[in-house]
Amino acid sequence: GVVCPSDYRSPERVGQRYDVLQQSAPVHSIDCFSLAVLIEYIYTHPNAGTGGQVPPPLKKALTRMKNDSPKLRPRLAPLLKCPVFDNPYVKAELFLDEVMSKPVEEKIMFLQSLPDVLNRGVLNENVAIHKILPLLVMGLKVTAGNEAAMTQDVNRRETLATVPLLFQIAESYLAKTPELFQRHITPLVPILFAINDRGVRGAVLQKMSLLEGQLDKASINSSVFEPMCSGFSDSSGPLRELTLKSTICLVQKLNHSNLEKLVRYLVRLQSDPEASIRTNTVIFIGKIAPNLTDMSRQKLILPAFMRSMKDPFTPCRLSALRAVIACKEYFTQKDVAEKVLPAVVPHTLDAANDVRMEAFKVVDTLLVGLRE
Repeated sequence: GVVCPSDYRSPERVGQRYDVLQQSAPVHSIDCFSLAVLIEYIYTHPNAGTGGQVPPPLKKALTRMKNDSPKLRPRLAPLLKCPVFDNPYVKAELFLDEVMSKPVEEKIMFLQSLPDVLNRGVLNENVAIHKILPLLVMGLKVTAGNEAAMTQDVNRRETLATVPLLFQIAESYLAKTPELFQRHITPLVPILFAINDRGVRGAVLQKMSLLEGQLDKASINSSVFEPMCSGFSDSSGPLRELTLKSTICLVQKLNHSNLEKLVRYLVRLQSDPEASIRTNTVIFIGKIAPNLTDMSRQKLILPAFMRSMKDPFTPCRLSALRAVIACKEYFTQKDVAEKVLPAVVPHTLDAANDVRMEAFKVVDTLLVGLRE
């Protein structure tokens, strides 16, 4: 009675007709009856959210499963093909249970499908944190942490499928609980930056604001900024630009040494062959000026703006002029009169109308400052 409550027992068990079980009943017949009773109980329970109704596709199956004759009760495996059980939730849960034995290609396809599965609410937060996340962490530590393993294309593709999913779970479920983020994600940051793959690096850089909000200043300087600096010199233009854009949110947490290092990279990027990178660099310099020391500002911002004002790319010249206005408080009156205005005035005759208009605004603004 303790093992199987009386309500769940089949008629032959209740009647103690064990001769029937021994002579002709299939081995699954007793469990089949009990499972049918359990399924009915679950669906008709007041808290089941089903309105007390068994789904129509299941009713016929349950009737057969509760047949008085043990021989006529169906095998249980085909029951899984019922539409009630053949759904995305069941498929995802089943795959998670068997993932370690699945072929790598199937595993990659499954990982690629999970972001959408999570977005649609098919799998909940508990599954994401307690089943999916440990799987991702283990995979990254084993594969991504092994340089030789990452030379194999299949491992690289598995990692590329893992990283976006990892950050989705981190952003959706862990960011609101800093202890969980620190426990699960922080130890992976050095591993992620050590992966020599542009796809992975790009995926990490796109989540830089998330890392900045969760990591302390020491981790930002040692585990994030130091390794990401290689992106400033990468041969891929899009990765150099993404590295530049991703760094802006880190500036306030960078120590003096890393700020100086950043300044050197910015000077180098002003000569980048990509016009968009040169433009974004001068915009970046204008934004980080308040975070620099007086000495760094004197060495960087005015020479940088003057260099960009001579750039053949129109948006770069325009951005330089706007940056001059944004940083005017950092120029002495002597600098304005002897260096800034002489650099700006020629652009009142610039071939581009936008640049000419902006140059006149800069001149007017700076002259007001000199008169005062």
